[in-house]
Amino acid sequence: MMTAAAAAAAPAGQRVSEAVRAEVSDTRTSLIVPGAAAARHLLVALPPDASACDVRVTAGAGEIADSRVAHLRGLPVVSVLARGLSPDAVVTVAHDGNWSRAAKSPVRAHSRGFDAALGGQIAGLPAGEKATDDGVYLVVTTPEYVDACAPLLDWKREKGLQVRLATTDETGSDNVAIQAWLREAYATWEVPPEYLLIFGDVDDIPAWSFSANVTDLPYALMDGDDWLPDLLLGRIPVESVYEAQVVINKTVAYERAPYRVDEGWFTRQLMVGGNFSSSTPVSTVTWCGEQLQELGFEPATQVLFPPLFNGVYPITQALEAGVSIVAYRGWAYGIEGWEPPHFVIANIPGVNNGAMLPVVMSFVCLNGDFSNDEDCFGEVFLRQGTPTEPRGAVAFIGNGEHWSHTRYNDAMAISFFERIVDPGVTDLGALMLAGKLRFMDFFPHEMSFAEHGEESVEFYFHIYNLLGDPELEYWRGAPAEMTVAHDAGCSPDASRFVVTVAEADGTTPLAGARVGVTQDGVLVGSVFSDADGFAHVPLSGLADAAPLTVTVTRTNRFARQSAVLVQQPEAYLTVTGLTWTSEPPYGNGDQVVNPSEVLTVYPEITNASTLTSHVATLTLAIDGPAGVDQASFALPALAGGEVYQTGGDEYFLFGLLSQADDGAKLRLRIDAAHDGRVDTSEWVLTVGGPTISAEALAVGGDGYLRQGRDNEVVLTVRNAGGLSLVGGHARLNLLTPDVGSVVTGLVDLPDVAPGATAAVVAP
Repeated sequence: MMTAAAAAAAPAGQRVSEAVRAEVSDTRTSLIVPGAAAARHLLVALPPDASACDVRVTAGAGEIADSRVAHLRGLPVVSVLARGLSPDAVVTVAHDGNWSRAAKSPVRAHSRGFDAALGGQIAGLPAGEKATDDGVYLVVTTPEYVDACAPLLDWKREKGLQVRLATTDETGSDNVAIQAWLREAYATWEVPPEYLLIFGDVDDIPAWSFSANVTDLPYALMDGDDWLPDLLLGRIPVESVYEAQVVINKTVAYERAPYRVDEGWFTRQLMVGGNFSSSTPVSTVTWCGEQLQELGFEPATQVLFPPLFNGVYPITQALEAGVSIVAYRGWAYGIEGWEPPHFVIANIPGVNNGAMLPVVMSFVCLNGDFSNDEDCFGEVFLRQGTPTEPRGAVAFIGNGEHWSHTRYNDAMAISFFERIVDPGVTDLGALMLAGKLRFMDFFPHEMSFAEHGEESVEFYFHIYNLLGDPELEYWRGAPAEMTVAHDAGCSPDASRFVVTVAEADGTTPLAGARVGVTQDGVLVGSVFSDADGFAHVPLSGLADAAPLTVTVTRTNRFARQSAVLVQQPEAYLTVTGLTWTSEPPYGNGDQVVNPSEVLTVYPEITNASTLTSHVATLTLAIDGPAGVDQASFALPALAGGEVYQTGGDEYFLFGLLSQADDGAKLRLRIDAAHDGRVDTSEWVLTVGGPTISAEALAVGGDGYLRQGRDNEVVLTVRNAGGLSLVGGHARLNLLTPDVGSVVTGLVDLPDVAPGATAAVVAP
């Protein structure tokens, strides 16, 4: 039984994952819900191969009022409405999927950024199901903006993202055609889109209308017919190449080279609230500001009504002093802005905040209506400045509905600021998704638009949009420096490049830093630093002469960039082949890497330079389910261009663990130390073998155990691995010995082909 973090409605300020405990087995998830609840919403993960489920209250009082299966980026989830739950009631979701079996075929669309947004919101997602890869950063625009977009795409590529730009010449120009193109890309690309930036105003890239309100959400709906987004989405609604240059330049500068003359702006915040026709906005923004203090922000500068009806002067002062995040709750002055306190479009050009660019969130009506014939408040804030003199905002979050309601806008603000403190939610696209998923918990009775119209969660999912870059890593407090170290040069034949990342002290390893390596604007490698601060960047497609650009980024760290010369060293040794043996009694000699085998590995070494290498020492390290018995040996001198096949005593010896799963990866790092340098090569071996799991258990022929007599047990097993099981044994244990005993505990397993099942009888 696995225990996983879970999600459900929790009081404001309480971490969602503390509210519900999930116990996960292969075919069911049980949720223990603390505290009584008149109504509770639960979003529960299902295995990727699940197609149906059954939801019941299995302990305590309560009933399941509704359950619906949807998809979040390829992951099936069931949305559950439970009513009348007693304290510590147990809600059980039984399904036809299998987590162990599904682990052999991971969800193709899994991505690191998307999973970060799900953290704490999805119940029953085993820790091993977290994504480790990224999807594509995709920009859809018109041919007019291709050149203007180039600096943004270059920067994302330098960071280490896979980048793609598509114009309406390729996608089609209407929203239905663009959505169809996106769905085809999502379904067929080897690496599906993860971030989607719509670049251009609605006259360039049309939006959608949902109950007569502008929305881009359908562009992110890739799986099925639900309204849960499968892409991290944003739009930069510019109307000219000049405006495009303004927004692109300040977006890139915000991440690459933010304003540092006064670094205090990173931790300053502005909270604006007006209790005009309701009594909650001021208390809402006050709480939002307190949340940011958990991240290390200073106490908020507040501009509130009462007493201030005209907020132009104090808001302008706060913005010009420099703030990182701005939030408003109150009353909309149409598309023009806020009242009270009054601050509208006409006041924005008078704000000279320079490059101290905030993320502005406006939880009121109409401020985000980017489809209006006149520019809305959010568009004006975003477009301020010139290509060389930034001003205004770096991004804007708001809605375009003409009459959104206080109870929903308050809840949306609370949802966003609950999740903004999550250490995994680091970019605006993830914040949008995380905030909306949390919003679901506040209105468990009001999910679908078909049933509840404009007072539904589905409606508010549509009307709140991000105007800005969805991959923008917003500042979450005072940034720190990183120390980055690497070789000054790199061979054109290198298969990897090692970068060491540490905190500013130069000694504390820094994990989770993204290291991107580009050459002439082409991404040639990207990886995240490990727990020891090492980033072993795999390289592919290096050219002979052009230098490399190494870019290191991490949440709340100043970016670091450096150049690396590509040149042939005096001598360069690289592994160009591997052969191995695995003979009985320690293997079966089938040339497949199997669990429990011992492999004797003979690398082929090539001196890729023109000069002779002197005696070298080869050393092996493995990341994966294996232990190394012989990790090093000596290599003779090799002439330039010589290919040397090791043999005799020149080998590595390692054994695989018995629990090595089918499909597991062994990452072999082979260092060749010679002539005062170390050349590193990397190879990946894939484990193959059967994977046996219990699929069903039948007793007594009719499913009932008979007292006072022997009962036959029939176990159905499935081989979810890539190789056949050739015999074996299974042991049946009785976990409740007070009810009986096992007569035949050890039974023989038959041969089971990959994907097949077999019945095992224990008389």
